[in-house]
Amino acid sequence: MPVNWLQWFSQSWVQIGILLLIGLQAFFSNMTLSLFGETEGLYANVTHHMMAGGDYFSITMPEGPYFNKPPLFFWIQAALVHGFGWSEAAIRLPSALASLGTMITSYFLGRFLFSSFAGFWAALVVGTCYAGLWFGPLGIIDPVLTLCMTVGMYALVRAYFGASAEWWYMVAFVAFSCGTMVK
Repeated sequence: MPVNWLQWFSQSWVQIGILLLIGLQAFFSNMTLSLFGETEGLYANVTHHMMAGGDYFSITMPEGPYFNKPPLFFWIQAALVHGFGWSEAAIRLPSALASLGTMITSYFLGRFLFSSFAGFWAALVVGTCYAGLWFGPLGIIDPVLTLCMTVGMYALVRAYFGASAEWWYMVAFVAFSCGTMVK
């Protein structure tokens, strides 16, 4: 019996599986390389000082208080470092997971607005564009902020076009609030 590839590929679980494989390769393949650039090292240092001092609410550096960024990203990094130990992979894990989440959220947004094929191609573009491939696996704030904004926009679209608007407005509010606490 011949396989109808178009019908097989149009199933959501197949599309999400392919996107997850591509995203895992794109965002998780270089997790153990040395920290790159001053920003990635700075954020790792902020997390280190926060954990060493045991004070998770007033972020400090050796020079004094660190008021440059809100604390949510550093809290996420600290939680993952606490769970996995100090390593480049643990420092980069929030950004890599956020990049993968942005890719999958883009799929659901495209699927909701247009079709599953449009969602697949939108997620593929998000996951394989230059900025995503370059910044996605780095231990920086931008991928986490992008995930918060993407989830917020998806929730607003669902609230505008969907039936249970109150729930989706709350999801958008929480996502945008987390984005504010990230950057």
